[in-house]
Amino acid sequence: MRGPVSAPTIYIFHGDDTFAIQKQISGMAKRLDAQGMAELNTTRLDGRSVTPAEVRNACAAMPFLAERRLVVLTHPLARIKSAAQRKEFLAALEAVPESTALVLSFASPLDDIGLPWKRHGLRKPKKDHWLVAWAKKNPQKVYLKGFLLPGGQEMAGWIREYAAASGGEISPQGANLLAHLVGRDTRTAANEVDKLLAYVNYRRAVDEDDVTLVATDNTVASVFDLVDALGQRQGTRALQLLSQLLEEEDALRIFGMVVRQFRLLLLGREALDEGGQVASRLRIHPFVARKITAQARYFDQTTLENIYRRLAEIDEAIKTGEIEAAVALHTLTAALCQ
Repeated sequence: MRGPVSAPTIYIFHGDDTFAIQKQISGMAKRLDAQGMAELNTTRLDGRSVTPAEVRNACAAMPFLAERRLVVLTHPLARIKSAAQRKEFLAALEAVPESTALVLSFASPLDDIGLPWKRHGLRKPKKDHWLVAWAKKNPQKVYLKGFLLPGGQEMAGWIREYAAASGGEISPQGANLLAHLVGRDTRTAANEVDKLLAYVNYRRAVDEDDVTLVATDNTVASVFDLVDALGQRQGTRALQLLSQLLEEEDALRIFGMVVRQFRLLLLGREALDEGGQVASRLRIHPFVARKITAQARYFDQTTLENIYRRLAEIDEAIKTGEIEAAVALHTLTAALCQ
């Protein structure tokens, strides 16, 4: 007879849907916490600053009054540069005991030819990332899962599903407007749905008017206001708005929303220059299109292209740890208002 199958010791979660990754990790913590000892049996480490020895020690520690302990390592490969370091890293993973669940959490997708890249509008990689390839060779030890943000046409459906799972309902029209306001940001979408369901007290479906009233008086609206100030070169106001945003929200989320806004402005500017309608060309809600049209008039095409190029450079610098998102946002805001 075959014995019981052991649970994986390594969990590799990767992708741009960090909200889904966080939910997955939280679910693991709850399942591992049968005796209410989650805090004592959970260790969170950052690969940008932790040493290999600290990771090994955290994994080797015995769980306290529980079957397993959870170790979450973010930015796992930040200090893995050479082939020798890769080999040492994989050896450390293979040595993780069954009493530990080690989660390697990546905030962007690793190359994995098994993911539905095309469905999400992304180019499929030619081969697997070396860590993904290793994981696929060790299926009993490793659990590999990719988390890609919903595609643009999928976001309204995601919002309706999240509302239903939360015990409420949002109309197709309301979900469509909210999707155009938040883009593909599932974390912001979830926060807005939670507020909207509370606003209607879970007694009826959230409709388009509710979204206009509630969801536009928040972070999304503040990002619109920030870009307004940037377009009008109102440096003091822009920095004040940015400071308020950073007090309320994570800097990376704000940066992502700013990137999305300038992407829409770039596309909107192109539509205006060609004599087209922003709403139909970008396939966005008329409410959002009106805001994009007004803001796009503050910038010419060349300026928007330069800003978007700079945002891409900043994004790369943030991912490689060269700069913090909050610092990058302040620097960008000051530069654009000169």
